[in-house]
Amino acid sequence: MVNVVNRSMYPVQTGMNLISKMQDRFAQLQVQLATGQKATNLAEMGTDRFVTLSMQSRISRIEGYQNSIDMVNMRLSVFDQVIGRLDKVESNARAAISPSAYGSSNVNFGTAPSLARSQLDEMINLLNTEVDGRYLFAGGSVDKRPVETIGALLDGANGKDGYIQVAAEKVRRFLETHGAGEADVTGIDVALDEILTNVVNYGFEDGGAHEIVLVLSIASNLLTIEVQDDGRPFDPLGIPEPDLEADLESRQIGGLGMHFVRTLLDRVSYSRRNGWNVLKLEKHLVAEAEKAS
Repeated sequence: MVNVVNRSMYPVQTGMNLISKMQDRFAQLQVQLATGQKATNLAEMGTDRFVTLSMQSRISRIEGYQNSIDMVNMRLSVFDQVIGRLDKVESNARAAISPSAYGSSNVNFGTAPSLARSQLDEMINLLNTEVDGRYLFAGGSVDKRPVETIGALLDGANGKDGYIQVAAEKVRRFLETHGAGEADVTGIDVALDEILTNVVNYGFEDGGAHEIVLVLSIASNLLTIEVQDDGRPFDPLGIPEPDLEADLESRQIGGLGMHFVRTLLDRVSYSRRNGWNVLKLEKHLVAEAEKAS
């Protein structure tokens, strides 16, 4: 008897297809084991893809929240460092004006104004601290620098005069109105520039709001100017006179500005009145008409 085996009795094609699918499945399992990913595309996820997409969206939002938290923590850390440094600057400024820090013959008074200017500059830079394009102390306008530079505040910028220029110009107009000569006007301008610079640099290093008041009067050609400020107690007349005969290498720093003030004016006196510094300047004026004659 002859046994006949045909395709219907032994489905070769079907068996090959099953083997091929098993090979594909095996290869897919190897990829999953190697990469740790269950599927490489949405189709392979089957019915789980909806849950997976929802979880991925939530995870993405959580990561966004975490990034925001990290950024806020960084800003708070920088903020804490800036506040700590501001406190240190304030402490150093207080120490610089304590009696024990004046040094021999109050020699440190000569360097105090320049030191105060550098402290003011540092304080302004600290208040303008920027993190990730946002100014920490700018309030609602985080894209704008909250405080102008020290140069802009004192000397002006972008077509705007600084405090010293504005004050000097008003004094000049007052003197010219009362017939003062150009030499006197220029000398007083130079003296006031030095005095106001000392006041701003030395008396206002705490970064708070302060006032400077100029009181001018002329009687019998005697000009009297009172420079009043509510800053820390500071007597610029305590700055030692510079030794103009000494070599440049051995000469003490500071004191030259106030030396010029004393030279340009007839009398300078200081007092502390009701919590304000009061520097009184006196100068006998010579009118242009008198000089011409």
